[in-house]
Amino acid sequence: MHEVMWWVTVSMYMAAAGACWFTGRTSTSHVRWNGAAAAVLLVGANKLFELTSVFTRFLRKIAWNHDWYMERSFFQFVVIGVIFFGVIAGAFFVWRLLLRRRYSAAFRVVAISILLLAAYSMIRSVSLHALDSLLYQKKMGIRLNWVIELGGIISVIVAAIWERMEGPRGNA
Repeated sequence: MHEVMWWVTVSMYMAAAGACWFTGRTSTSHVRWNGAAAAVLLVGANKLFELTSVFTRFLRKIAWNHDWYMERSFFQFVVIGVIFFGVIAGAFFVWRLLLRRRYSAAFRVVAISILLLAAYSMIRSVSLHALDSLLYQKKMGIRLNWVIELGGIISVIVAAIWERMEGPRGNA
């Protein structure tokens, strides 16, 4: 089931990128929507090629070689702290940009969803055992990580469709 859901998730990332791109084709603000498509594609490529896992394995090997693997929890919390403050700064920047330019509500949803999906991807790669046990625990056959990631991806797709249904505008 895990492999099936992995492919479903990768496919949904590609569908979300396609939805943003397709919305950009008919929007007067095609550059923004194409940028959103590229951002979703990058996060999806990270999932497809497991780039953060490769980076994590690289850092794990360094930790073993320099004898600080057993004290890794400090470094994991530092990385999570950096990601947390990066997300807060990114959210503040995105929110200020979106408020200042009067973007559509649909584009605001897409921008925040992409930021949160990227943050989730980075935090998941840090691989804290307590977080992993929470995310990979099944409730009624469903894992929390599936709900979080697919929920974010679906919000991008729904927002892109919402934008298309409202029609072209100058401030999308």
